[in-house]
Amino acid sequence: ANYFFNWADKKGGPRVGNVVGSGTEASRVVSGANVSNGSGNVKYDLFIPEGKTFTEREIEIKKGMVEEDIEKVVSVYIDGLKETQMLDNSSRVLNVFRSGDWLYLDMTGAFGTSLKTLGKDKASMVITGLVRTMRDNFPPIKKVKFYIDGKESGEKAPVDLTKPWEIS
Repeated sequence: ANYFFNWADKKGGPRVGNVVGSGTEASRVVSGANVSNGSGNVKYDLFIPEGKTFTEREIEIKKGMVEEDIEKVVSVYIDGLKETQMLDNSSRVLNVFRSGDWLYLDMTGAFGTSLKTLGKDKASMVITGLVRTMRDNFPPIKKVKFYIDGKESGEKAPVDLTKPWEIS
């Protein structure tokens, strides 16, 4: 393959996409808007609810598979809410699955219990911040469906977890 690409380069042939012929070229063309300094780390923005608005917080994690990155980002988001006492300390993400523009998040029962404790407005802010964090950092994700302890949630109060959440 390298022989062909070198030959095509010498003949002035066009390159398609990010096709490269060597490791040094690859490091120059590293794709992914979020990659920083070629160090293998990726930056993501979290939208943490504060009052009636969101505070944007940037985090940097070691790049992995997309689902791994999603799980790490959700975990950091949840940890941030634990610090402010919005979520119970045993709230955490159990599993992540992605299909097209849908993201399925399996959370612990403590997450659901915490939402009930918060009431409608604050619980809605927690979910909206999480959905926005996912949408803005992991395109094409637009909808987030929540599961509790591996099962579809039947909870409709204080927030409806029976349907996917989407921000327009």
